Amino acid sequence: MLRLVADQGQSYRGADIWDVMLSLGMEWGDMDIFHAHHHGSGGYDEVFSVHTGTEPGFFWLSTLAEDGFADLIFSMDGVRTVQPQTVFEAMWKSAEYPRTRLGGTLVNEQGLPAVPEDYLHPIQEMEDRLSEFGFKAGEDVVAFLF
Repeated sequence: MLRLVADQGQSYRGADIWDVMLSLGMEWGDMDIFHAHHHGSGGYDEVFSVHTGTEPGFFWLSTLAEDGFADLIFSMDGVRTVQPQTVFEAMWKSAEYPRTRLGGTLVNEQGLPAVPEDYLHPIQEMEDRLSEFGFKAGEDVVAFLF
């Protein structure tokens, strides 16, 4: 999870969030949140998603017409994702875009400034651990098990 938090005393406008997400090529859909999709020979899959910690936690169209979103939360499921490091890097770059357009700070789950290396190392450890058991992240059997 990577969280973009609005600057102190500020919030994000729903219309700006909508514009930024569409500019990134994300689609609003399932669970009333935004998704980055992979369209390829392997099929159609959500690779990461964006929701908010502001109640109700997702983006109804009526709430997007309002202002007052405190954050945007970018998340992915590394175990269920093919090439999780590549997907994380794309998610990181996608989170940087609204940061430059809307302002704010990227933080981790503990609220500390986020740096890519803090995520890439655990992702590599997860991939190594799966490999020890003969699995790869994103395989059908791994998606079934997790």
